[in-house]
Amino acid sequence: MRDDESKPREPWRITEPELDEPSPHAWVAGRVWRQRRQWSRFIFEDERAGGDIFGRGEDSARAIPVTPELFARAPVMPVPPEEPVPPEGSLEEQQARLRETHEVGAEWPPDRWPVCCRRLAVLTLVNPTAAELTAWEWRRRPLTLETLDDARYEGMLRRALEDVRADRLPYMSFNVFQCHACGRVHVRLAKYPKMAPSK
Repeated sequence: MRDDESKPREPWRITEPELDEPSPHAWVAGRVWRQRRQWSRFIFEDERAGGDIFGRGEDSARAIPVTPELFARAPVMPVPPEEPVPPEGSLEEQQARLRETHEVGAEWPPDRWPVCCRRLAVLTLVNPTAAELTAWEWRRRPLTLETLDDARYEGMLRRALEDVRADRLPYMSFNVFQCHACGRVHVRLAKYPKMAPSK
């Protein structure tokens, strides 16, 4: 979130190329894996300035089961047929997989990684550009506010999506996950107000 909202909003451009390597994890989409060193994608995250902040192990994300309420609310969208389906397993097994996952996403690492249908949801978008969001929606459906993991902050996601679709640096960074077993889409913002912690 930027301090001075009165400044003109410049077009947002990713300046680094994607890496040329496949994702080693079924729960990290190939393009997300290839984009993980594009520092300009995360230019508004102060903690990312300089240095190699990738790692794995004790700082891994937490595997969090999707609640019945969120499962009922999250929209179901088509899953591209060529995309792999992550393995099914217990919450402990999914957490072990995340411990071996290099850090990717709009947080370092994503604080909560959804577990849906006893599988890790696939991280499919990280701070997308307008063109990337359009391509994602063309293969699935338009991203809606119902995908957000905490409905109290739908206004924040609305503003971020408006920025992306207008080709601007997004108001708030976000991750888009999709369960490749049932097709449900789950969005998580990178930051939530401290006065009202997310569930």
